[in-house]
Amino acid sequence: MLNEAAFSGRNLPSTRTAVDLVFPLRAGTYLVANGGSTSTVNSHFLTWQPSTDRQRDYHGQSFGVDLVKLNRWGASARGWRPFRPTAYEIFGASVHAPCSEEVLQVRNDMPDMRVPFLDETALEGNHVVLKCAEAIVILAHMRRGSVIASEGAIVEESDLLGEAGNSG
Repeated sequence: MLNEAAFSGRNLPSTRTAVDLVFPLRAGTYLVANGGSTSTVNSHFLTWQPSTDRQRDYHGQSFGVDLVKLNRWGASARGWRPFRPTAYEIFGASVHAPCSEEVLQVRNDMPDMRVPFLDETALEGNHVVLKCAEAIVILAHMRRGSVIASEGAIVEESDLLGEAGNSG
């Protein structure tokens, strides 16, 4: 039963269409830690039909994807669940525009949080919001001070936007 629910998370709900995006990260091996169209495989999907104010506030992230970078041994960090975000393979990785479009919003001043803590007042942390075709795409949890995109700018696919961090 659980396998069936997880497998069904690979399909889009009938009310949505897919948008082609270029992968925003570069060289390396990545794991989707959270992603898909059911809450079984993607905790972001709880916002699709929100039952709490917090879920309602983040409704737009229903199809969010969390990515983890793996090292050559298949580990995501140096050490067992380290507190320092810099110990994680993805920290500092270059984040690139997944489409050619306008930058709608930028945030760049939030601190990187110690793992596993998060800032419940602004879960997206430092981020860049782009309009990609019919979708609004947010690249979130970027490293403090690394975002180089600016609101209103037009970026080209694969332009550098900033670096992966652990803000929000």
